[in-house]
Amino acid sequence: MSINKKWINSAHPQELIKHICSKFNISPVFAKILLNRSIESDDEINAFINTDESQFLNPMNMLNMDIAVNCIKKSVDAGEKIAIYGDYDVDGITSTYILYDYVKSLGADVIFYIPDRETEGYGLNLNAIDYLSKEDVKLIITVDVGITAVNEVEYAKEKGIKTVITDHHTPPSVLPDADAVVNPKIPGSEYKNKNLAGVGVAFKLVYALSGCNKHILEKYCEIAAIGTIADMVPLIGENRFIAKFGLDKLSSTNNEGIKALINVSGIDDECITSANISFAIAPRLNAAGRIASAKTSVELLFAKDKDEAMRIASLLDDENKLRQQIEQEILDQAIAIIETKKYYNDKVIVVENIGWHHGIIGIVSSKITEKYHKPSAVISVNTDGSAKASGRSIKGFNLFDALCECENILEKYGGHELAAGFSLDSNRIDEFRKKINDYANSIITDEMLIPTIEIDAEIEASDINLKTANELKLLEPHGIGNKTPVLALYNSFIKKIRIHKSKKHAFLSYTKSSKNFESPAFNMAEDVCNFSYGDHVSIAGTIGINSYRGCDSAQFVVKDINVCPQSKLNVDNMRSVYRCIKDFIENGKSVFMLNELATHLIKNYGCSIGTTRLKIALDILQELDIINIKEQYNTITAKKGINFSAKCNLESSIIFKNSF
Repeated sequence: MSINKKWINSAHPQELIKHICSKFNISPVFAKILLNRSIESDDEINAFINTDESQFLNPMNMLNMDIAVNCIKKSVDAGEKIAIYGDYDVDGITSTYILYDYVKSLGADVIFYIPDRETEGYGLNLNAIDYLSKEDVKLIITVDVGITAVNEVEYAKEKGIKTVITDHHTPPSVLPDADAVVNPKIPGSEYKNKNLAGVGVAFKLVYALSGCNKHILEKYCEIAAIGTIADMVPLIGENRFIAKFGLDKLSSTNNEGIKALINVSGIDDECITSANISFAIAPRLNAAGRIASAKTSVELLFAKDKDEAMRIASLLDDENKLRQQIEQEILDQAIAIIETKKYYNDKVIVVENIGWHHGIIGIVSSKITEKYHKPSAVISVNTDGSAKASGRSIKGFNLFDALCECENILEKYGGHELAAGFSLDSNRIDEFRKKINDYANSIITDEMLIPTIEIDAEIEASDINLKTANELKLLEPHGIGNKTPVLALYNSFIKKIRIHKSKKHAFLSYTKSSKNFESPAFNMAEDVCNFSYGDHVSIAGTIGINSYRGCDSAQFVVKDINVCPQSKLNVDNMRSVYRCIKDFIENGKSVFMLNELATHLIKNYGCSIGTTRLKIALDILQELDIINIKEQYNTITAKKGINFSAKCNLESSIIFKNSF
């Protein structure tokens, strides 16, 4: 978390805010949050607040859905062997489960196949088709993969195998010549929701196969919700309904595998949130596909025996811990390479090494993009000279389009605007680095490289209460397109900062409008240490509910912190700091703590500027040679400067003129 983020505040007409508050009986804060998500009309607001089945669209409106349904039904009726071909991530795992389970319930002869990430890689492949042909498969239905499999579909056709492609990734200019291709992004498709996850497309196919039976919606929605949330598609419209309805079902799920995962994850099963899916359930389901075989995760979803489910869930939990260990090792190595070779100067950071785990590099790329706020590609080089890569991007830079520009260098690629994967010959990595950066230099501006934080609304101290926290719960589930609202509390006075024993987290005690608060700042210990007692700050954060020993209370969780813009140093501040240090020196106290100086300032001179601005004041005195100062670990050593007793013009200090 960086303290140098640019805060972006949106303004909306007051009359519109008043109308929304009156019409829907909500607070101005809630109304502003809706407007920031472009939810403006009465119908849009009503649909968002009162999400229901009307938002679950008719699957038959999806292009080629009728062809896919007829093809599958004919195969089932003919007793042909069918293979559900999935992907090894959570989206693919949940897609595979839903379609396999339903097709099997029709009495079909059906198997599922998920390629090995390490030996086969992503998507439909020729060796897999050979295997399925030997197993006498007559129809392959892909889920979450296949939209770029032009050659593979042609090969399957030569083997006498029909194909139905269901996918949600960006289609290439030439589509596979399959018996049916179902993808809401296909040009010419009039299906309103272009942002279904792969599991969303599979879910709609099953719903269509059932003749839109409501029982199917209720049976599979919880699994579809897991895949939808994990794949980070926008949680608005139909996706919001799938996620919200599915999360409600998860709290009382009958799926032994999911119950076991909830157990090993330590989640409160009475209130499962999108955050629980993203940070607890999904990583464990993903772990098998990253470290071992994704088939293990599919088997967990099919587990009927409680003990067997717990055995598999515990195995996934162990594999997730191993994944975290490997991830940290690769991340440390990647950052060392980036810093040594100064790749951070490039618009797109491309970093490679031999033997990095293919299943982990995507997560590492996310961490690198987060750290440097730049698109990144992490490449694992194999001993045979081949290389596989995973990339992540920032807002405004379409990574899939960038890879299209590098198409002649790559052997295979696919993905989305913000996440993609590709393979290439390791001898062409430098060529790729240059080409993607040449392209990025024409797209990425300096402004895009400044990390931002979007402020949904300004709040007052009185807004931090259970009423507000409960109202904001109506916005859940959160995700892409409906992020957790970030609120700004301006002009607070820091009283104390406490660092957690882990050295990662901090707790900020502060006063606002005569009210005292303590807010957690998770993973922000290093940043928060830049502030101290007496600082006037603006705090960006989220309001949630903290449950402790049966009692609920509202809690403001810190996401970012800045010195108040109005806290500019003035002549009176500088005079007080000078007098305070003069007191210390003339009383033989030339060494003192920064906090000690701040306390003395308040007690004896009524000057409260906080340690952040106090450090700037010391720099100004040093610049003007009034006092010579050395600082180490917040310990100050001060001596009289040449101008200690002379009159100085503060305007001659560059630091003073530029101080905030």
